[in-house]
Amino acid sequence: MTHTDNKASQKKPVALPIPKYNIGDALFRIHRICQYTPCAFCDGSGKINVKKIDFSCPSCKGRGKGAAAAIRFKPSRFVITQILITIKADVSTITYASGQGYDYCYEGDLMTRKDCLNLCAENNSKVE
Repeated sequence: MTHTDNKASQKKPVALPIPKYNIGDALFRIHRICQYTPCAFCDGSGKINVKKIDFSCPSCKGRGKGAAAAIRFKPSRFVITQILITIKADVSTITYASGQGYDYCYEGDLMTRKDCLNLCAENNSKVE
């Protein structure tokens, strides 16, 4: 039996990515804030009354919110507490966590305060 080299079956090892930021770094990201109009069906209460019985509004699903009236962008501080590196097949990603690890952010979404303020101002001017 002879052994043949099959280059298709040989995978190149994925290089371990090097994080751009460190634990404890305080950076910023863009936080999107939506302001909603009150639901037109329930007047923003989230409930409708039928024969003296309150029901969840079928239009807004009990939230009391209608359509998004305005979208604003503001800087949000993000202090890195964990760095997560994921390697799958030939793709690797770096994810940063803040606080107790419930708030995640990708490397490309983090920036300095000055850059974040400029980008928020640019995005807010497009919305107006």
